[in-house]
Amino acid sequence: MRNRYLIIAMDLADLAAGTVFKRILISLKKFAECDVICPNMDNQAESIVNGLPCPEYRNKYPQIEWRLHKLLGYRPTELSWSRRAFKGAKVFVKNGHYDAVITFVYASNYSSLILGRKISNYTGLPWLVYSVDALPAPESWNRDKKTRNCRIKQLRDLLKDSDGLFMSNPIMLKYELDVLGSYKGFADVVFTPSLAKVIETEKIERQEECITFLYTGEIYAPRNIESVIEGFKTFTEKYNNSKLVFVGHYIPILLSGYGDLIQSGRLECFDYTSDLSSFFKRADILLDINADVRDDVFLSSKICNYISYDKPIITISEEGSPVRCLMSGVDSIVHCHHDAKEISDAMQCAVSLIGKTISDRDKLRHIFSPDEVARQFNDAIAAICHSHTNAE
Repeated sequence: MRNRYLIIAMDLADLAAGTVFKRILISLKKFAECDVICPNMDNQAESIVNGLPCPEYRNKYPQIEWRLHKLLGYRPTELSWSRRAFKGAKVFVKNGHYDAVITFVYASNYSSLILGRKISNYTGLPWLVYSVDALPAPESWNRDKKTRNCRIKQLRDLLKDSDGLFMSNPIMLKYELDVLGSYKGFADVVFTPSLAKVIETEKIERQEECITFLYTGEIYAPRNIESVIEGFKTFTEKYNNSKLVFVGHYIPILLSGYGDLIQSGRLECFDYTSDLSSFFKRADILLDINADVRDDVFLSSKICNYISYDKPIITISEEGSPVRCLMSGVDSIVHCHHDAKEISDAMQCAVSLIGKTISDRDKLRHIFSPDEVARQFNDAIAAICHSHTNAE
């Protein structure tokens, strides 16, 4: 008999976290029944999950909310929404015959954590937490010490009642356990799933000296774009018709300072779009830009997508990063630091891989495949449920 899970997520739509959650849910449904409480679902999510009634999540006074968050370390809307959602959830959770409550959470919103604990305490069901982000972000990403400390205090109070904690890579899991101090529940990794299949893009003819590099995603915090631009400039001394293409939220605004490269046609900037197929089709090499920080904890979701494409990848990171720990030793993934010369050299190295068969990622593709990620996640959930039943 298949288990039945009550899943709480704040986004199953256009956020990066929402995309990850949807992929996991699509595959998790192959192993278990899943009912979902989520205030923000797109059409795809509505077609794949059994959505339960819940209140709209609205922040009526964002400026006041922001100030209170800075002062108190939590957002009042998180508390008010979880109270309203719990009031409605009590109607059906007692009769839902669920085996576990599972919270999907990302860094900027803890509402699903608060609601998950409320429902678990009310029903006596085991409560598991899966996070795509470090909670809260490390100091290198968030230098507001007071707010960060308040969030840590809140997390320790919330998660002390959870039965399982799952993070998106081993380094992030270790960080989270260090933050919590003395976590007593089960802890493991649930990788960010890749695309469901290998994407073989149509080959298009290009001039030999014209190489197109593609970066998809946001630019923020410690991602060092300057070193990438400088490395690209050096690279174009030999490959002078090459292009550096960025696609993501606010990219045209954030990179507007590089007007000379934009006017020359070497730097192309596009705002976010959900359909990236035309960009991947014309790209020769894919760029993954991580934080310019040693021992970072984040593995970008973009490289989890990139490994599904038949194209060379350049990943830029520092020592101790998850991408170095998990994806070193794969020839079609070229690693370098945030150093202009290293980046230029990596670009030249990646050029030699263009057009070659990408066959050294099979193991990575299996580990990060949605079905394998969901299978291992479901096995861990089932084991926790079994242990919880035996303890009663």
